[in-house]
Amino acid sequence: MNWFKGIKKYVINSILLLSGIVVACCIAEIGVRVIGFPSPTPIRYYYKKTNYGYDIRPNFPEYTISLRRNYSYSVWSNEIGCFDCSIKQLKDNQKSILLLGDSFTWGYTDFKNKWGTIIEQFCKLPVLKCGVPGFGTKQEYMKGKKLLKQFNIQTIIVGYYINNDLMDDYLYPSYTVLKGYPVSKIILDNPATGNKTILSDHKLQEKMQNWAKYGDYLPDNPDIFDKIKAYLKQNSRLYNCIVPKIKYIIQRLHIYSHLYKINIARPVYYGISFYNYNWLKNAWNNHLKNILAFKNLAEINKKRLLFILIPFKAQVYPELFDCAKYIVDKNKIDLNRPNKILRSFFHKHNISYLDLLPLFRYYARKLDSCTLDSDIDLYWQGYDEHWNVKGNHLAGLLVSKYILKHNIVIITDKQNKLEKIDQQLIKEFGKLPPENLLYSLL
Repeated sequence: MNWFKGIKKYVINSILLLSGIVVACCIAEIGVRVIGFPSPTPIRYYYKKTNYGYDIRPNFPEYTISLRRNYSYSVWSNEIGCFDCSIKQLKDNQKSILLLGDSFTWGYTDFKNKWGTIIEQFCKLPVLKCGVPGFGTKQEYMKGKKLLKQFNIQTIIVGYYINNDLMDDYLYPSYTVLKGYPVSKIILDNPATGNKTILSDHKLQEKMQNWAKYGDYLPDNPDIFDKIKAYLKQNSRLYNCIVPKIKYIIQRLHIYSHLYKINIARPVYYGISFYNYNWLKNAWNNHLKNILAFKNLAEINKKRLLFILIPFKAQVYPELFDCAKYIVDKNKIDLNRPNKILRSFFHKHNISYLDLLPLFRYYARKLDSCTLDSDIDLYWQGYDEHWNVKGNHLAGLLVSKYILKHNIVIITDKQNKLEKIDQQLIKEFGKLPPENLLYSLL
């Protein structure tokens, strides 16, 4: 009987322990919700577009997002489906800048600190801030072509994100809209071969049925652990708060590759633009045709065109790349590769561009650890790839200086505005950029 009492005691203690853990997690979940970490993008912010997949729904009401524990911002959309002020503020036939791009151009910071808003502030010229998260160059072209017909655009500026714009075009149209949020319908199966799968209508219906539970986090052919992780990622703010920190610790302990071997962790791929797989030659050729289409669009409509190359944060802070101990085909990655390809293409076709990579490297500090500090660095820390407030300010000031210095936009009192930009650069960042990094192609 003693052994029975022992087992009974063990079972009871185990139940009490598990119950305590569950209660503690529930309390912690309530806590992170109270302090605001994090809340998702509002449902129905997007809607389906038959010609280029999806877009931001026009006239979406203001909605607050908590990006960090102590940092929240509001998002909305205006009459033309842009995260921007109402177009009613534009004067009749007023010359403007059309700013296109993906999530870097859209936001991930409050409106007043977006780099498009900074350009508007220092150039004193209206900027139509029309970035859309997840867009590739082809979709940006299609949205821009439509907007050119509606406004008196002087200059088109395209924010080009180095890490995924090639991928977005290769998988185009990779998203559809389910329950107001874009979800992937074309999946890259193997980055080494370029194989991709187009989900059937049946699979998309399964995604729709699973949306409330799993969002867009459930992989194809999921096992029970995939479902648990997807459910927590979609529904638990506590999970989204602590898991990135656990992953960071795993990387620091150099055990990620061992977890991958036993199928607990998945391989980490950088953007395909950094690799030199054979199949990428055709992908690059088709992608560059979309960039060339932008040039033709600008020439036909007699507009100036400028591409802004937005660097991946591991390019700016190479210590992050060195710290990551398990990246698939790490020895095949060249962090400067996409910039070399694009610069060569821009020169060949006489397209104006500003590569922010050397400029951001100039202003970035040398890291003394394997993580960023959102308060002093240029990107958000953790797994968020986007610029923080400081990064947005730097980009806005540098682009403003460039477009005024090289007459990409024509405005009055140019010299006075350039002096104010320089004063702000010194005030916020302590120094001015080297002139050779702000050279003009044209």
